[in-house]
Amino acid sequence: MLKILYIAGTELFASHGGSVHTWEVATELARRGHTVTLIAAKTSGARHERIPRENLSVVEVPMHLRGVIAPICSLPAAWAASKKRPDVIIERLAIPGGAGAIASRFRKIPLVLDVNGPAPLLEMVLKRHLVARLPVMRQFLGCWTRFQYRRASAVFTANPTSIPAWFKGRAETIDLGVAIDRFTPDMRNSQDVARLKERLGLGGKFVIFYAGAFMNWQGFNVLPQAIEKVCASDKNVVFLLLGRGDEFEPFKAKITLMGLGEKVILPGSVSPDELPVYAACVDAGIAPYQPPEGDKSFYFGSPLKVFEYMAAGLPVVTTNCPPLPEIVKDGDTGFLVPPHDPSALAAAILRLAGNPELAREMGRRNRDIAVREYSWSRHVDKLEALLMEIIHKEKPRA
Repeated sequence: MLKILYIAGTELFASHGGSVHTWEVATELARRGHTVTLIAAKTSGARHERIPRENLSVVEVPMHLRGVIAPICSLPAAWAASKKRPDVIIERLAIPGGAGAIASRFRKIPLVLDVNGPAPLLEMVLKRHLVARLPVMRQFLGCWTRFQYRRASAVFTANPTSIPAWFKGRAETIDLGVAIDRFTPDMRNSQDVARLKERLGLGGKFVIFYAGAFMNWQGFNVLPQAIEKVCASDKNVVFLLLGRGDEFEPFKAKITLMGLGEKVILPGSVSPDELPVYAACVDAGIAPYQPPEGDKSFYFGSPLKVFEYMAAGLPVVTTNCPPLPEIVKDGDTGFLVPPHDPSALAAAILRLAGNPELAREMGRRNRDIAVREYSWSRHVDKLEALLMEIIHKEKPRA
């Protein structure tokens, strides 16, 4: 069994995708008998407690600078944990990060780099860290990111388009997963689901579901227009949209101004334990990712929400941004629409609402695919094999 130092650079006891990803991977590694020390950012907002397994140790570190996570702040904790001589360091790539790369370099421990989520993209960092926009800092961060890649014994990602051009062809692709035992169509007849549907007034409605961050790149710049078109054509459709984010209040205000408040239910963020119950109350999931117009370098990591919809037995409506066409088969397990096109998004939703049996059949296919291809166990199978390969093939590098 391995001793693993896992540097996440994200909040662990939160409800967003990075938190879920980190927890599921660390827990599955520990379940298999590996000893895992997990370093994560101290949760700043609503806290959703999780109980670690016996061989999973969690170290929370204050990493927030002006409201934005700076994973390099985990360096003292990473340095201390690396004294225990782990067999390998897994670091979730982030800018500004690199605590794992530094510990790897000076402790001579193999480093495996995980490239997922928006944190590895320099352009995303520039929008949130004003100081990073200075030419000298931008150049430094670019060089520092290259150091992290080059220090790594292996790099893996769920979305190959997230890998910089100069590193193409050298990263392993490992799809993310979903908790197929918790997100399941079997929950639909449970009392918890019945009570929630009654409380939200969902009985007899065709419910469109979203769970994630309220950000423009997640589709909230086009969603109001799409919702307006859907509701004008089909009075039986309602939208259940979970989460928070930069666009939550502006979106809520716009929906109210458009007179759509009764058609859009906004519970806010819910805990990871509650999310599967919500997913069992609905009829279809949407993930309307929107790249900046004309920006071919758009990147959003791996669409965890899409896998959750699939596992819950839902059809999926999403955009045709890579890698989504490889996951959602247009016309078979859902619909792919062009980004920046609220009319196309609305038309796809209306096709499902107008043919519930088609929606159910697509959902059944998605459930089968999720169980077969996208479990967390399958994800960790591949990650574990990669870790073993690195440890047996490569001596720690100076």
